[in-house]
Amino acid sequence: MPVVLRNPVERVFNRAVRHARWLGRVPVLPQFADALAQVAVALTDPARLRAMRTVERTVAAWPGVTCGLHRFGGVEFRVAGREIAHLHGCGLLDVRLGRDQARQCVAAGRAEPHHVFGDSVWVSHWVRTGNDIPSAVELLALARDS
Repeated sequence: MPVVLRNPVERVFNRAVRHARWLGRVPVLPQFADALAQVAVALTDPARLRAMRTVERTVAAWPGVTCGLHRFGGVEFRVAGREIAHLHGCGLLDVRLGRDQARQCVAAGRAEPHHVFGDSVWVSHWVRTGNDIPSAVELLALARDS
């Protein structure tokens, strides 16, 4: 099933990742671009931003989970010093699972193949509304526990 990009912020993010990935190696540029995406989301889709913040606050409250700035922008979630996921400013959540778990989640429709790596230990999941919070938190719990 093809991924449906619902708003301009998602489309710009997708084009940048697909056609200008090299820009990710320019110091500070990914963080700047991610901050712009968050501003655009705040102005055009405040419900999405609220959903994203709810996911962040929920996971940050878990024992043993630390949050910080991701190298490509957004919020990174770590357990025991290992990155388990990151949430981009456009609402795209990337989660690291075991290979079998990742394939099962994609097959069940709980996640999409990773937007860059495809079939890998990484999966992607859009956080667009409050309805996406439970499934995002479930994926993050799988990552934390694996």
